[in-house]
Amino acid sequence: GGDGILWAPPWAAAGGAAAAAYAPHDHICYSDGVYWVGRSVPRVIVPEERVPAPCKAYWKLWEVKDRYLPGLYPDGAHPYAGRAVGVDVGASPGGWSYCLAKDFGARCVLAIDPAPRDTYDPLLAPYTQRPEKDGDAVEATLAPAAGPPRIAIVQEKGGDALPRCVLTPRVPVALFVSDMNDQMEHTAELAESLRGVYERPALVVLTLKNKSRGDFDARKAATKARLSTWLSNVTEMHLFANTTLETTIVGEVL
Repeated sequence: GGDGILWAPPWAAAGGAAAAAYAPHDHICYSDGVYWVGRSVPRVIVPEERVPAPCKAYWKLWEVKDRYLPGLYPDGAHPYAGRAVGVDVGASPGGWSYCLAKDFGARCVLAIDPAPRDTYDPLLAPYTQRPEKDGDAVEATLAPAAGPPRIAIVQEKGGDALPRCVLTPRVPVALFVSDMNDQMEHTAELAESLRGVYERPALVVLTLKNKSRGDFDARKAATKARLSTWLSNVTEMHLFANTTLETTIVGEVL
């Protein structure tokens, strides 16, 4: 029935070239132990796993790029391609940092995670640079946007790295993403801590993890409401690569 619709993108009823490119279909799919039913929704292409990616989490951010952004910018001209600075908190093994560099074309990505460098997938090697000292990561971020996209690995926790690498030098952040395995309130708090330095428009993508299991729905609603006080176009998406114990929140700083 109508209540079973998985997702109703804005361009489904908009007409024109955007609607023609995404012919609506009725479909049912099985993902992560749940059957999803869609009625008159655009066809969603699920990438084959044999396509090289650092990890399965890569496909979460890839799907946001191909599902969320076309809904807001049906002409395909979204403002998040080729931006200067992206920040990925909880980056290892590098799936989202790789997506920011490769698919979004962010000129510099700060990959923040206390995990050792050798936990990052080799696919990131063409983009990474090894700072001689920690401060070089900030200097690389502030360098002119020239040359290929690059990823600067910062081996620290997000709460320690953001004040030093982003807030103090006031680095303009256009993309903030986090898929870290932490309490959802902390994830939202880190994203909100950068409100004074976001370069508008900015894209924020957060995975909310169900760490306590018992009160997930109530905590998720409260976190989403908090994010909605400063983000626009806030949308909850259960992505194909999400587990049953997590969901994804996407929004814009306008």
